[in-house]
Amino acid sequence: MCALFGGQRDVSLVRTINKELMCRIIDTNVLYYKLVLNDSATNVYEESVNQIYYTPMKIHAHIAREDPVFENNEVTQDYTVNTRFAFLRELLFERDLVCEVGDIIYWDNEYYEVDTVIENKYWTQKNPFTDVDINLDKEQYGHSVSIICDAHVTRRNRIETIEKRSGINQ
Repeated sequence: MCALFGGQRDVSLVRTINKELMCRIIDTNVLYYKLVLNDSATNVYEESVNQIYYTPMKIHAHIAREDPVFENNEVTQDYTVNTRFAFLRELLFERDLVCEVGDIIYWDNEYYEVDTVIENKYWTQKNPFTDVDINLDKEQYGHSVSIICDAHVTRRNRIETIEKRSGINQ
């Protein structure tokens, strides 16, 4: 027995509506800095003090920001803000962008370092790649909708960017 909803026609409708919602109605852009692993020097503990990032990509996002938490010590006052950035999977796929821990997101005049990447939001609660009801003769059901990045505010002096190398002539 096949599901009534969740087939590829329904997924196409959901994709179209989500894209219009994110790009034309919400229309909030962030700059996404991808970490360059090969050029970031590490110490004995495989930690990198000076991390290097590619030039940023502008991408649409839905943002949920928590209130800032202030921390006082004897000399200075510091604060942190935890924020959740939600991206449409199709928009990331179109830009050939994979979200990973350690990447930087620039929004509202602050830099956020990605702490966790969550990819478990599925249309009809079915992951088309791991669904146990999959049958090669039938239509594929389900759809991975979004990728969510939880991030915290980071210091500006940590950001060093380089031009992205590409084999494409523009």
